[in-house]
Amino acid sequence: MFILVATTLATASLTSFFITYMKDKVADVCMTLNGGLAGLVSITTGYANVSPVGTVVIGFNSGRLLVFSVTFLEK
Repeated sequence: MFILVATTLATASLTSFFITYMKDKVADVCMTLNGGLAGLVSITTGYANVSPVGTVVIGFNSGRLLVFSVTFLEK
């Protein structure tokens, strides 16, 4: 059960959505879905050793990192 909770909390879809919306003033569906995927990938290796609060922090940081790295690489 904890595996399900950890992976669900780590999705960074909302983080990437809000950062993209505040930055570009446009809701980008592709960036939102990629943020969710980035959060799931970032929590995959350590879900057994991380608390639920830690999974939220990892998901937030991965979503933030995704948005800024994609915009940097596109420029």
